[in-house]
Amino acid sequence: MRIGDHHGGAVLPDQIELIESVFDELLQARGLDRSSEEAELLAARLLGMFQSGIHDRDALRKMADYL
Repeated sequence: MRIGDHHGGAVLPDQIELIESVFDELLQARGLDRSSEEAELLAARLLGMFQSGIHDRDALRKMADYL
């Protein structure tokens, strides 16, 4: 199975791992605490970008630069 495969719109565990990995990298780079409001907003936007079709790690990171 490829990362971009969807099953009824659900985000699968390996896809969550990708999103979480990018999220953790961005938290560290931005010096954000995981429980902060900014981190919550970032997580929601990353998930939204993924669900809109951006499934590449580098693309997610680059798009997050604009958040």
